[in-house]
Amino acid sequence: MTAASTLSSAAGAPAFPALHRRLTPTMITTAGIGLPGTGWLLVGTAAGVAQVAAGLLVGGLGIGLVVPNLNLRLSETAHPHRRGRVLSGRVLSGLVTGILLGQFLSPLAVQPLIQNTGIAAAFTWTGTALAAAAALTAITALPTRTGPDRNTPSPTHPTERTT
Repeated sequence: MTAASTLSSAAGAPAFPALHRRLTPTMITTAGIGLPGTGWLLVGTAAGVAQVAAGLLVGGLGIGLVVPNLNLRLSETAHPHRRGRVLSGRVLSGLVTGILLGQFLSPLAVQPLIQNTGIAAAFTWTGTALAAAAALTAITALPTRTGPDRNTPSPTHPTERTT
């Protein structure tokens, strides 16, 4: 089952360039958080193996979007002349370290929730938290009708709207 999630991450990553041309980085990050939340909700409410597999596949697609998006956003923070050194050093290695530590520490962190509610409820609770975080991000990222021109691209991304 875990391999299916990893496989769908690999399938989600190639979709990133097309989405990057059409959506802002914030929108991609929001989708990348919302998809695992939706997937974990599917796993938590699953009545059978097929629904668990579907949830893991949906969640994996989100991870496949988040990783290249965060890599690109991190690279954009570096000065162009130092970008290669920054990405090969602390910044990118920090992202990879964070991902791997998260994979190691998350079972330990969620264990008390599993002990108190069961594994299905733990997936439901964490899926709800991720979906809520994505929804809140989507709502706060929406342009408002007052203030500066919201259709002006930011210097960091041609389709990013100023907030």
